[in-house]
Amino acid sequence: MAGKSTSSSIFDFISKLNTVTIERLYGKGSEGNQGSWASKAVFQSLSKLGKNYVMRLIFVTSPVDPDELLGWVYSDCRDIHYATIQELKNFRILQDVPNDFGGSKSLLIMNKYFQKGMQFAITSPIEPWSDTAAFQALKVDKNKPTIEYLETNSVSQWNEVLLTLLEMPIPKRTDISDSDRAMKLATINNFLIASNLMIKLPGSDKYQITADGYEYVLKDHQGQVWAYILECLNNLPSHDEALSLLFMLSDCTLGEGYPIVLTHSLTPTHSLTHSYSLTHSYSLTHSLTHSLTYSYSLLLTPTHSLTHSLTHSLTLTPTHSYSYLFTHSYSLPSFLGCLNRASATASI
Repeated sequence: MAGKSTSSSIFDFISKLNTVTIERLYGKGSEGNQGSWASKAVFQSLSKLGKNYVMRLIFVTSPVDPDELLGWVYSDCRDIHYATIQELKNFRILQDVPNDFGGSKSLLIMNKYFQKGMQFAITSPIEPWSDTAAFQALKVDKNKPTIEYLETNSVSQWNEVLLTLLEMPIPKRTDISDSDRAMKLATINNFLIASNLMIKLPGSDKYQITADGYEYVLKDHQGQVWAYILECLNNLPSHDEALSLLFMLSDCTLGEGYPIVLTHSLTPTHSLTHSYSLTHSYSLTHSLTHSLTYSYSLLLTPTHSLTHSLTHSLTLTPTHSYSYLFTHSYSLPSFLGCLNRASATASI
């Protein structure tokens, strides 16, 4: 079980990721301009001087001497300059490259994936998915939910997290099935325990809120939602697709409709495996052995997988044994579930 996340914000979380993941977030290996929204979001999180440096270098494609950048600030502001350069390096916006002219000091160059994404964000400001055929084919929904309904519903669902944490009864809803409700409560409990907001009492099946839990309740609504998302991200094997989706959603218009199929096609990685085997045997000792093994797995992306396996065996002997085993596992980035409970007014 993962421990409590040490990241205080989504951008603090990103800065601690490895270079490969961050560059995928900026659009490396993706089709179109998917990385532009992540580049834009990271840019908006930068310090004022960091934004200034990015805008000065946004169309510069050759390495620059660090001393040249030092000349952009007054001599008494060098500490701020060095802190800004480190900030840009933490987000892999600026990278060190060897000096091809023989100097011992390395040069600085803007990450080409971030640079491409920012250039697109500046020159072609469009909504996510709005340049796709699926978006253009959307029809006007006369019964689409109002903004007031979205806000009320999201707050109501998020309150279920707080009520669970405070061990208070949750009003039963009639718009979801018992199985969906059980799955939602399991997701909530997993989050509360993994985040150390609740702990299991020794020798009991009951749980108790912790000091961190009380502190969590006192946070503002947006801070609570982000803590949930950060915990979910902290437990994902791959982060770039989840973060990309979050940043794309942050640039969507509240209350407008988007093709849901597009949220399941962030990468073109699709694979399907299927296997089936059957064995059947008789013997003169009045024994029958019958076994069936069936497995099915679907990998949509590196972070989306579905696996079914079934093993069925029947043995008729003097002991008359029968066994049946069914296993099912489904892995989908759990942060998607929290979006239904997050406030519709929350922003990156």
